[in-house]
Amino acid sequence: MNGKEIDAIELKAELLVNGVTLEDPAIKGVGKKYKEQIHWLFEWDFERHDTGKIPDDFELPDGTIVQLRKHSKSPFDIKANKDALELLHEGKFVTEVKWLPRPEYYSDKTDDGTSMSKVAQIRGTDCLSICYMNYCGYFKTGDQCRFCNIVPTKMEKKGDVVSHKYVEQIGQTASAAFKDVAKHAVLTGGWLPDGKEIIQCIETINAIKKYTGGNNVPGCAITSAPVNESEIHDLHDSGIALLAFDLEIWDPKLFKEICPGKSKVIGREKWLAALVQAAEIHGQGKVAAGFVTGLEPKESFLEGAQYLAGKGVVPINFVWSPGPGSAYEGQKPPSAQWYLDLTTKLVDIWEDYGLGSYNASAPVWCYKCTNNTLYNDELRRRHSE
Repeated sequence: MNGKEIDAIELKAELLVNGVTLEDPAIKGVGKKYKEQIHWLFEWDFERHDTGKIPDDFELPDGTIVQLRKHSKSPFDIKANKDALELLHEGKFVTEVKWLPRPEYYSDKTDDGTSMSKVAQIRGTDCLSICYMNYCGYFKTGDQCRFCNIVPTKMEKKGDVVSHKYVEQIGQTASAAFKDVAKHAVLTGGWLPDGKEIIQCIETINAIKKYTGGNNVPGCAITSAPVNESEIHDLHDSGIALLAFDLEIWDPKLFKEICPGKSKVIGREKWLAALVQAAEIHGQGKVAAGFVTGLEPKESFLEGAQYLAGKGVVPINFVWSPGPGSAYEGQKPPSAQWYLDLTTKLVDIWEDYGLGSYNASAPVWCYKCTNNTLYNDELRRRHSE
C-alpha cells in the first residue's frame, strides 16, 4: 500500500491474502439487514471466532466483491464512520466499502420447518451455494487434502448449516432463492465411496429442476473425477451447465503429498483423463479444473493450466486461505503480487484458447459471486467498456 494508488483487483488480492479486522460498530445490522457469514463449505477466515455475526463478503466502490477473511493481525481494518464503512490500511483511509444485503429467502423455511439460510447460501450477490453433504470420506482415513477443513468446520460450526440435506430441502430453497436474488448456482460436497457422491449430486440437480420448474440448472457441479464414462454422461444429461473436477495441485509429487486421498483412490492420471473426456462429452469450455494456488510453484500451475486449456478444460484457481482445522492452519499464503501475476498469466491462457469470453459465456460464474478468486475481475478489467 504505502500511499500508492491501487486499483480494485490489486486491493482485492491484498485483502484476500492479509484478511481484515473488524470494529464492532461496523457490523451493526449484520444478520438482519446485511448478509452474514454462514459456513456453507469451509472456514475461510484466518482464525477461529465464536462471538457475534460477521459479514460474509463486501463490495468495493467499483462493484468488486471481496470475501471477508477475519484476521486479527491484518493491517486492514473496517470501521464505521457515521453512515459509511471505511477500509483502513495501517490506520490510513483507503476507500469506502459496503456490506451486501441479506437475501429475503434467508428468513424463509422449507416445508419441514428448516431455515433456508441453513440449507443453501448466497455467495457474493447472486450465486446460490449448495453443499449437499458437509462431509468428506477422506477424513475417516486421514487422507484428506491438507488444505481442507470441511469436516472441522462442520464440527466447530454446529448449527450454522444442515450438514446432510434432503433433496426436498435443497429444491425448495433453490426455488425461493432464484425467485429472490440467485442467478446461478454452485453444487458440491466431499468425496463419498462407491460413486455415492455423483449420485447425490445428480439427485440434487434433479430436485432443483423439479422445484424451479426448469429443464436445466444455470451453474456448476463440482465433484470428484468420475471413475466411469457412464457417470460423466449422467452428469452431462442432468442439465447442469458446467462441470468441475478439482485436481487442486498440478505437480505430480506435490499432488500425492497434499491430496493423498485423491491420489490413492482415483489417481492423477485417471483424474486428468476424466477431465479431458468430460470436455469432449459436455463441451469445450464447459468443464473446469479447480486449483488451490499458493501451495506449489507458480510455474507448475501455469504448466498445468496450459495443458488443460489445450484440451478444452478451463483451469481456475482460488486464493488459498490457511483456514483453521486444516493441516496448513497458521501458514502464510504468497503475496498479493504473486497472485496478481499468476492471474494475469492464467487469463492470458484462457484467451489464447478462447475460454475467457467475458460478455457472452464466461466459463465459470461471474465477478459478482467469485469473491475468493481474481480471474473474473481480471476479465472484467480487460473487457469493460
